[in-house]
Amino acid sequence: MIIKHVCEANDLNSYVSMNFNQIKPMNELKWKRVKFRNLNNKFLINLKKAWKEVVQEESKKDLLFAKVYSAYQNFRNQYAIWGEKGYLK
Repeated sequence: MIIKHVCEANDLNSYVSMNFNQIKPMNELKWKRVKFRNLNNKFLINLKKAWKEVVQEESKKDLLFAKVYSAYQNFRNQYAIWGEKGYLK
């Protein structure tokens, strides 16, 4: 139980620190007139298509890869409702 709680606390601390520690450097970059850009949708669609091809190839070569990716994709499918609606934009 101690190990479980330490791992949970470490995970939470990492998440909070990661988000908090982005503020200062991003503001410094903004102050230096760095322009932030998002990847455009066409690029993201092509990247997703290429990734699916890689997944298919690797899954045929490596059963462990296929198993891990399947579990990951199952999680992502279940997470999608929160990922899409969980944050204000």
